[in-house]
Amino acid sequence: MRIIYLKEKPEFVDEVASLCFAEWSHLSPGKTLKDYRDSVIKRISGSEVPSVLVSVDDFGKLTGTVSLKEYDMDIYREFSPWLASLYVKLEYRNFGLGSSLLEKAVQIAKDSGVTRLFLYTPDKEKYYSKRGWKVLSREIYHEVEVSIMFIDLN
Repeated sequence: MRIIYLKEKPEFVDEVASLCFAEWSHLSPGKTLKDYRDSVIKRISGSEVPSVLVSVDDFGKLTGTVSLKEYDMDIYREFSPWLASLYVKLEYRNFGLGSSLLEKAVQIAKDSGVTRLFLYTPDKEKYYSKRGWKVLSREIYHEVEVSIMFIDLN
């Protein structure tokens, strides 16, 4: 399993956008699959913040993804940057791939000079808490209860 920048495998843009749209479009009312694709393309060339990472198996298949974004919640423009879209395909779960993607993204942020990284999650607070993330608040965002979390990187 390798973790690389999406710019090294641009043929995965549509698949990454589709996975993220299927998983989280309910948190972005009104956004279309094309909007998700456009968002991925905006981050594809980055190797710091913003950027998109993908994990690839030994056969060259996409297994997961994670992003670093300048902003992820339209109501919290004062917080930046954000970890977003951590996703592992079902058949690759429970092998530590999500943790590997998370660690790689956090390291990239840290190496880029980021001192605090944010995320929000509707259902994975426990997962992130076990990995050192702290809850900033819990609130309703687009009619969904979410936990807004952060990790200090210094």
